[in-house]
Amino acid sequence: MLSFHRFTTKIRGGSFMRCSTKRYIAEIEIDGVKQKKPVIARTPAEARKSIRKTYGKDTIIHSVMEEKR
Repeated sequence: MLSFHRFTTKIRGGSFMRCSTKRYIAEIEIDGVKQKKPVIARTPAEARKSIRKTYGKDTIIHSVMEEKR
């Protein structure tokens, strides 16, 4: 892992992980099909925002829960 900034760390795949981030599992519905997608965010609200950016505003989000390890 390479540290580029005090608050971000580069992880595999080229994405950045910020301080205080958690992994959430979002249950979403795309084109009538329910799916579970992992999201890395600081809060459930930020996870919902990330999903809407990725899959569009019309995506139905049923739930966002913190992943238990």
